[in-house]
Amino acid sequence: RAGIKLQQLRGELRELRRKDAGYVERALQCMERVANDAAPQAPQLPAATNRARHHRSGSNAAEVAGRAAFELRQAAGAEAHASTDLIFCLLVSSAGAEDLCRTNLFLSQNVSEALLDLAVSAACHSTRLGHANRALAEADGLLQLVTKARDALESTARLPDELVANIGVRQEALATALAAGRHYVRRDERTGEFFFDPRFLIFEFIHNVLLRAEQVQLVETFVRKVRSNEPMVRQMLMGGGKTTVISPLLSLILGDGEDLVVQMMPPALLEQTRATLRATFSAIVRKRVVMLDFDRSADVGWDIVDKLRLAARHRSTVLCTSTSVKALQLRFLEKLDELRDTSRKHQPSLERDVHALARVLELLSARGVLIMDEV
Repeated sequence: RAGIKLQQLRGELRELRRKDAGYVERALQCMERVANDAAPQAPQLPAATNRARHHRSGSNAAEVAGRAAFELRQAAGAEAHASTDLIFCLLVSSAGAEDLCRTNLFLSQNVSEALLDLAVSAACHSTRLGHANRALAEADGLLQLVTKARDALESTARLPDELVANIGVRQEALATALAAGRHYVRRDERTGEFFFDPRFLIFEFIHNVLLRAEQVQLVETFVRKVRSNEPMVRQMLMGGGKTTVISPLLSLILGDGEDLVVQMMPPALLEQTRATLRATFSAIVRKRVVMLDFDRSADVGWDIVDKLRLAARHRSTVLCTSTSVKALQLRFLEKLDELRDTSRKHQPSLERDVHALARVLELLSARGVLIMDEV
């Protein structure tokens, strides 16, 4: 009986996977076509919003000529082309619909909003497709174990303890996969409407994962503490996603163009963290990963100040070790000592170096948001 139920479940998961794959394919084609059309209409795929209306304007000669000229400029590469990556990226923009309209002067606000709604639906279907594949793999593994158990019962009256334990682990993993949800979606008790932070959805879409409840809660708690200027320390077990989930999400959410997001870790984790962040922010949502490497013997210049200012302005993430920050502080104290010593001959660049170091430390203390990993 368990084998029959699992076969039915596998069939339902395969059907869900087929429908989601078809939906995502049609949605991506529709998004790119409508976003770059000289006479755009609201997308008409299922689950797309109905608030957008048909916006094909009149067909007077001047308008027809304008649309034809726009299409010719598009073909020549003289007009912007809104790719699907751009549309997904605009989900995390505070003015996504307006930004999308700037790529195509013939797009209306309603059609742009409908396209972003369709992008949300496509991302949800895509991540559900990936999760259905994982659930199907768990169901296949459990079915194999159930088949072994049936064969074992036919030959002996008792199942091996190892097989029983494996079946228990597999069935728990399958149940967890089937019961998984999107834990960042909230419901307004007053209006009954659902709302969510699109940065969580885009992260899931990029990595083809579903965030666990404890991961979402931890990120939201960290963000609240940062906004209220309170420190926070949280211990996590290995495999909880500190480096691959929590740190990238905090970098994405806290990088607002004003604060300077700084991640500090031991030297042994520096390359791994840099590779993880670069992989995370290399598609759709792109962010630079800046290294702050300094030692007491290094020359001091305003290039470090400029690097940190640009990192804050462009929402980049700065990676460093505690050794580099300590070296900056010690170098600053050394330079101050030299500057106060009137018996020494001061070089013209000494005062400039002191100002540069002071500005670096000021940026880190006044605008820095420090994320420490295993330090």
